[in-house]
Amino acid sequence: MNTSVTVLVIEDDPFIHDVIGEALVDGGFTVAQASTPEDARDMIDAPDAAYRALVTDNNLAPGKPTGWDLARRARD
Repeated sequence: MNTSVTVLVIEDDPFIHDVIGEALVDGGFTVAQASTPEDARDMIDAPDAAYRALVTDNNLAPGKPTGWDLARRARD
């Protein structure tokens, strides 16, 4: 039985995206990653979404949902 916690990482900077993802995997977490607010929204809204934690950049693309917006969406 896999008891790993799945963390959704939302980050648009490729370097930071990779560093955070690798650190979480090294810590024993399962990681799902999105690099755009639109991808993150689709992942959050997926019927089978089962994320236990969210790590997000707050300042994503200008004019797009922020990390706070996506966190509220995930919580609801």
